[in-house]
Amino acid sequence: MRRRLWLMFGSLFLFVVLGFCIVAVNYFMPKLTSVDPKNVQVAQYALDHSPMDHVTRVYWFTGGPLEPTVVGTDAFHKTLYVFVNGQSTVVVYQNQVITPTKASTIAQHHEGKSQVVSVVPGYVNPNTTTTFGALTSDNAVYEVTLLLPNGRYAYVYEDMYTGAVLWSFSTTLHISL
Repeated sequence: MRRRLWLMFGSLFLFVVLGFCIVAVNYFMPKLTSVDPKNVQVAQYALDHSPMDHVTRVYWFTGGPLEPTVVGTDAFHKTLYVFVNGQSTVVVYQNQVITPTKASTIAQHHEGKSQVVSVVPGYVNPNTTTTFGALTSDNAVYEVTLLLPNGRYAYVYEDMYTGAVLWSFSTTLHISL
């Protein structure tokens, strides 16, 4: 009788522990992974529809309609940007444009003393109207976000090919991120 009781409680305890582990894995694993399904979908589209062989990063450009930019390398290890625009892609090799570091320097010079928060490559869709769309060499831009000394943020849009500042604005509110 005692052995049967131990076997029943042992089985019940094992069942509860296994159930807890399954629930914990299903709850915590999605929170621990940094993979976003939309980024994976965009990256796969860029791999399938461009010379890209390896994906390094996916950026989301907010300077016009929300558009993804996939950064990676081709089979010859040359860095390229693939701008995914709906069902089409535009490819720009990094050696054809200024570097993100150069874009940061230009933006800081334009805005004065500031700290670079991000440099996002983007593509201005020629079929939409934006404030700076007609000014670009080939629709490829950098969106540089700067933190100003007064706590406000500035956004500087630059032509990727020439480094020319196309448009800039700063927030009128103090934003804490």
